[in-house]
Amino acid sequence: MQFNIKIAALLAVLVAPHALGQTLYSISYDTSYDTASTPTASAMCGSQLTSEGYATYGSIPTFPSLGGSANITGPDSALCSQCVVFEFAGNFAGVKLINSAGGSGWDFVISEEAMNTLTNNVTIYPHVNARIVQGPYSC
Repeated sequence: MQFNIKIAALLAVLVAPHALGQTLYSISYDTSYDTASTPTASAMCGSQLTSEGYATYGSIPTFPSLGGSANITGPDSALCSQCVVFEFAGNFAGVKLINSAGGSGWDFVISEEAMNTLTNNVTIYPHVNARIVQGPYSC
């Protein structure tokens, strides 16, 4: 009887996010977003970031909470310079989107520091499935 209750509880936890209609996004990290000296011109949204007065990643106020989205497909994307807040296992990380996540197979690629915030410094996760709790919004 105890065993069946534990299995039911486990299944409820695994199925609940999908049952509630919460979309999970695949998130990985790339340490290049943690390098303050990286020129913003190297990002897909570089022209917009430069016009906002940011020459390097480190000059962006949200640094190092930066990342890319698979939905940023060009420099004029509406998602350029937008922010999102992710939630994973009760932890939250806000990230400014500045680049494409193209070619990686992930929905979002974020800085290692943002990933550590999201996973509560559990570095065994090369990627997680997280949900967006806020955004995209202007930041």
